[in-house]
Order: sequence, then C-alpha cells, then structure tokens
Amino acid sequence: MKDASNYILTELYTLFGSISYNSVAVPVYSIAQPAPGTADTFINMSSSTVLEGDGSKDSFVREYSVLLDIVNRRADQVAAEKTVNDISNQIGGLLKLTPTSLGITGNGDFDVVKINITDARLFTDRYNEKWHIRKVLTVDFLILQK
Repeated sequence: MKDASNYILTELYTLFGSISYNSVAVPVYSIAQPAPGTADTFINMSSSTVLEGDGSKDSFVREYSVLLDIVNRRADQVAAEKTVNDISNQIGGLLKLTPTSLGITGNGDFDVVKINITDARLFTDRYNEKWHIRKVLTVDFLILQK
C-alpha cells in the first residue's frame, strides 16, 4: 500500500487555511518547516503515523494519526487557554463534517473513509519571558487506497 501521509498533511494544510482568531488568520506549519517567526498564535502539524489496517501487506485500508499542536505565546496568561480552545473548536467544526463535505475524499489514489479527534491535551510552559499555552489534538484518519 502507498503512504498517504503527504496527502493527508497537504489536505489539512489547505483546510485549516480558513481558520482565524480575532479576525486574524492563524498560520499553519509543518514540523519539517522552520519554526514560526513572529506569529504568537499558530497551528503546527506533525507527520502522521501509520497503523497497518489488518497487518497484511495486501491490506488497502490503513489508519493514520496526525498531531495538531495549537500554540498561543503571550506575556500574560489572561484568556490564553480560551484562544487555543476557540481554535480547537474551529478545527473540530471543520473535521466533524463528513469527508465528502470536506472536499478531501480522495486524490485519485486514496479515499478518506473516517475522521476522528481521539485525544486533546492542554500544556502550559513559560519560556523566553512568554507563556506558551498549547493544545495538542490527535486526529485519526481511516484511509482506503483505491
């Protein structure tokens, strides 16, 4: 079976291009790209992990997981958690739709059968005089190779 990782990350990058907070677009990055410059609120996507569908080489169904790290860096903690939660809610609203309505049903090689947010964790750190409030979502995809 072919690896659908790049396909999934590309589709998510396009889909999340519509996310904004306080009328400002929220940049989306991939872990492979340079660290964000001046943006204090952004989404960082990590590479997906692959779980074999049924453990056989002939399986054409695989499960992929993508980590979405929603980051808000700020000098104070006032409403910091609200920011990452609001962005998380926008992501959830986009992903709760069926794959067909998302427009990411396939690219000729793959079909997205199911999308699920399976985990959400909140982290808070202080680094370089700023608070870093992060909400990390795990999104699972069930992909069928055509």
